[in-house]
Amino acid sequence: MSEQIQHLVLFHFPRGLSPDEEREMFDQVRPWYRDIGRFSRLRFGRDQSGRSRGYDYALLVEFDDRRALERYLPHPVHRAFADWVHARGSEEIVVDYGVASATVTDK
Repeated sequence: MSEQIQHLVLFHFPRGLSPDEEREMFDQVRPWYRDIGRFSRLRFGRDQSGRSRGYDYALLVEFDDRRALERYLPHPVHRAFADWVHARGSEEIVVDYGVASATVTDK
């Protein structure tokens, strides 16, 4: 079996987002299971600790293998979201890492 891949993106908006922009951003991500459907888990949220150093939003998408990630990246819905955040000056930290099976725990 192929190694699971987690795609982690931290977003920093230099001027911050208005409440309407934040709502729009979440509304774009919410239907991804239906519209993209190439991943096994999706998490998206806003920092709650105040320790994010300005990276106030995090996206975590889990894929069964690298091929699924490679199909997700150019998907038009994902690209439209990327264009939206870039139009607002977002800077991102992006990490795609393999998940060691020995570290996977589920409740």
